[in-house]
Amino acid sequence: MNYRSQLVAAWLGIAATLIMFIGLWPLMHFLPPLKPGLGQAELAAIYRGNATGIITGGILQMLACSIFMLYFSALALQLKRMEAAPLWTYTLLLTSVLGFVPVLVAEMLFSAAAYRPDRPDEIIQAFSDLGFFLFVGPALPGAMQMLSVAFAVLGDRNAEPVFPRWVGYFSVWTAVLALPGAVVTLFKAGPFAWNGVLAFWVAAIAFGLWINVTFWATRRALLIQMKSSAA
Repeated sequence: MNYRSQLVAAWLGIAATLIMFIGLWPLMHFLPPLKPGLGQAELAAIYRGNATGIITGGILQMLACSIFMLYFSALALQLKRMEAAPLWTYTLLLTSVLGFVPVLVAEMLFSAAAYRPDRPDEIIQAFSDLGFFLFVGPALPGAMQMLSVAFAVLGDRNAEPVFPRWVGYFSVWTAVLALPGAVVTLFKAGPFAWNGVLAFWVAAIAFGLWINVTFWATRRALLIQMKSSAA
C-alpha cells in the first residue's frame, strides 16, 4: 500500500490551509472580508489599489483548492476502511468538490474585478458581491462534508476503530457551526453577513480546527497501518 503517499497527501491539507491564509490575508487583504455595506466608489478603490495582490492571492486560492483535493482523497481512504459500503466515503468526495469549486469561481471573480481597473464601479461591485457569496455561501456542502466524516466514524464497527469516536462528535459540531454561512445572501450587516461573526469567523475557525483534527486522525491511522504492515 502507498502509505507514505497518503501521509504526504494528509500533510498537504495543512499546507493548503496555510496557502489559503496567505492568499487571503497579506496578499488580498480579505481577512476580515470586505464589508458588504461599502459604497461602490470605496469598494472599487480597494480593488484598484491592490489589483496585483488580489490577483496573486487568487492564484494561491486556486493552488490551495487543488491541494485540498489530495487531502480529502487521503481522508476518504480512511473513511472507506470504516464502511462495508462506502456511502459516506463517496459523499465526502462529492461534497469536497461542491464545496471548493465555488471557491475557485470566487477567486476568478475577485481577479476579474481587479483585472481591469477602468471598469465602472458598479461592475466591480457586482463581481465582488458574487465572489463573496460564492466564497462564504456554500456552507451546506461544507456541513455535509463534515457530517460524512461524522457518520462514518460513528458507524465504524471495526474491532479497532480507525478514528477515535470523539472525532465523529467533533465533526457534527463543526457542521452545525458552518451552517450560518448559507444565509449570507439575506444580510448586508450583522453576524450573518458574509463578514459576520457567525457566517464567517465562527465557520472559518471551525473549518480550520476540523482540518487539523481530521489531519491528526488521518495521520494517526496511517502510522498505525504502516506499523502493522512492517510487523
